[in-house]
Amino acid sequence: MTKIQILLTINLGILLVLYLRFFRNRLFNMFFFIIFFAIGIAFVINPSITQKIASFVGVGRGVYLIIYMLFLVFFFLFIALFYKIRSLDKTLIEVVRMRSVQNAKKL
Repeated sequence: MTKIQILLTINLGILLVLYLRFFRNRLFNMFFFIIFFAIGIAFVINPSITQKIASFVGVGRGVYLIIYMLFLVFFFLFIALFYKIRSLDKTLIEVVRMRSVQNAKKL
């Protein structure tokens, strides 16, 4: 194993531990991220896997496949965060309205 493989494997392991420790919320999410990190570690340890998958789907190199997949993941995260912020905004508006009605009744 090369130095970069060791470094990336350690970093993926640390990210997994941090996620499971601080950001766990549902069993499905935990399962998804464990699978995601296991695939990441497999790609780091054996990079030829990405080349084989890239050849299978018609991409020139494995690194291009990873870049395309990261683009899709970032796009998905952008959309998920947008809707989460929108949901929090609606909740905040409802709370402020309820508090305003409560304060108006006191006067």
